[in-house]
Amino acid sequence: MIKTNILVKLSLTGLLIFGSCGKDKNKTPQDNPSNPNKPIDPTQPPIEPNKPIDPETVVTGTQCGQPDGFIGISTKEELQSIGSNLQTLQGNYFLCNDIDLKGMNFEPIGETYKPFLGQFDGNHKKILNLTIKSNEFSDSGIALFGSLGSKFSKVRNVHLENVDISSNSNPMASLVGSNYGTIENCSATGNISSDFSNENHYLQYFGGLVIRNYGYILKSYTNIELVIQKSDKTTIYIGGLVAMNWSIIKFCYATGNIKMLGGIGSLLGGLIGSNNNFVENSYATGMIHMNGIEQTSSQNPNNVGGLVGFTTSGYVINSYYPKGRPTGSVSSSSNTGTAIDITQQQSLLSGFSASDWKHTAGQWPLLAWQ
Repeated sequence: MIKTNILVKLSLTGLLIFGSCGKDKNKTPQDNPSNPNKPIDPTQPPIEPNKPIDPETVVTGTQCGQPDGFIGISTKEELQSIGSNLQTLQGNYFLCNDIDLKGMNFEPIGETYKPFLGQFDGNHKKILNLTIKSNEFSDSGIALFGSLGSKFSKVRNVHLENVDISSNSNPMASLVGSNYGTIENCSATGNISSDFSNENHYLQYFGGLVIRNYGYILKSYTNIELVIQKSDKTTIYIGGLVAMNWSIIKFCYATGNIKMLGGIGSLLGGLIGSNNNFVENSYATGMIHMNGIEQTSSQNPNNVGGLVGFTTSGYVINSYYPKGRPTGSVSSSSNTGTAIDITQQQSLLSGFSASDWKHTAGQWPLLAWQ
């Protein structure tokens, strides 16, 4: 981790209290690739969220007209330092300007046992050239934020450009690994890649924006190319936006392509790999390739969909993908979205609102904030 100008002032009592949140090596992780169905309860954060913090325990930051209670972030060192300790992970931060991370191998902010519990407002500035290359195992997976740890955690107005993330041992996404909070008005472009062809992991997860969603993702989009090589023993969950959804996704889209190399046994979706809850007013346009072959509705492989790879007990409402793409698989009375020819669309898609979307005839809509 990069060292920066952080001062820490904790009492012995404070150290004992916060020390209780450390990783117990004898405890099975509640949120990891081998146990995705048992998430941490987001209503019971390990540290009280947004608790007033001694100003001497946080990143010194920059004054840039940020809202009261927020610390200005203007350099890559300050950005990296948010993950320095349990106190900084509780802070509220405001991005003052574009930050270029070129030449830096970034360490994710927070992880399962030390999640980010504060708020981060990107101020619609850009974080450029985020690079994470790591084969060291992470419970939460690797992304800009490893974990948003409670329903009070928020990341909004963050725009990642030209991300380059790779690992042969971890789940990956661009913005957040495990989300128990709220993500809103965010975007990401770039590439995520992995080679699991020689690994014996039985489950792995890759999302364009988020790996596993247990919270809210609103008004966000990605254009991320995901290139994953797997072994025959590994089941892969890949989604252009989210690998696995257990909660709410609304007003989102993904346009990046997915390229999967290796054996069968995968759940691939242009927007979501596996949906177990609620998706509304969203779409995906990216192509899905398996072993170099573009997947279409005529092939229609199991668990591969233009929008959602597999929907269990979830709902997909007013959400779309291009006609001719594979439909995905369902259980019970669920669905995987609606295939349309966008060139014939002269008005906003059914269920979409002009307050949330910008429309051009014959084209996929853009978010109102773009």
